[in-house]
Amino acid sequence: MATRTDIHRPSAIKVEDYQSIGYVYLWPAQYDDIGFAQWNRDERERIEEQVQANGWHWSNHEHGGTCGICGATARFVGVFVHVPTGEVIYVGHECAESVEMGNGDAFRTLMKRIHAAQERHRNIANARTQSVAYGIPALECGQFSHDILRDMWGKLVQYGSLSDKQIAFASRLIAEAKAPKAAPVAESVPTEDAPEGRTIVTGTVLGKKTVESPYGDTVKMLVQSEAGWKVWSTLPASLSEASKGARVQFTATLKRSDKDRYFAYASRPTMGKMLSLDPAI
Repeated sequence: MATRTDIHRPSAIKVEDYQSIGYVYLWPAQYDDIGFAQWNRDERERIEEQVQANGWHWSNHEHGGTCGICGATARFVGVFVHVPTGEVIYVGHECAESVEMGNGDAFRTLMKRIHAAQERHRNIANARTQSVAYGIPALECGQFSHDILRDMWGKLVQYGSLSDKQIAFASRLIAEAKAPKAAPVAESVPTEDAPEGRTIVTGTVLGKKTVESPYGDTVKMLVQSEAGWKVWSTLPASLSEASKGARVQFTATLKRSDKDRYFAYASRPTMGKMLSLDPAI
């Protein structure tokens, strides 16, 4: 790499010119089965919205790795805007601490989050191995909207094992859950246009789909509101158990489709709540 002449090189840094706008973890989305991945994606979306709203732009200077100052490959990064130019860069936590940029407590909180996520990821992997040995594979335990099975799966993740009685009970519940077939979800005729802006959405899940994104695989859901309009949204972590036909409620920022006035796209979904697992209720 050629000799750097950019304003973010270590020898040119003026700490007072930078403003912190967030802290994220840059790594493949290997923790999608737990809440951290959703939190991290939400934080990155919030930061991107802030960048766009203020007319800032990401710096394209050559620096090697992910840290925009030293060029190292950092996982834990702060996001900073260079106020005089509006250029936005990632700064690794070690580099930021060495030049006293940002909030050290915020970096440590982020690291605690990911370390907890890593521990839970290991616990889940162990639970999956154990559940296969027990004859109740993890995917079976996770796919049913059943309070007792969810509770038993949580205990297996937390404690690493189940008793013989618990295994037999889970096997019976899974067999019962497999028997009934869900009735098709009836779609209603829209009575009003899809709204825009921050909105409380109450409706029925019509389907879920895993899609690829720059930050890893993301689970999306299609929800039809009580007024009939539909919304396409990232699935909040709090609604991870929602299946087709479930009635849910969440808050998100909606943007109406240019091609269909009864369809909207959601961003930053939060405050997800299950209202009913049965669309008839």
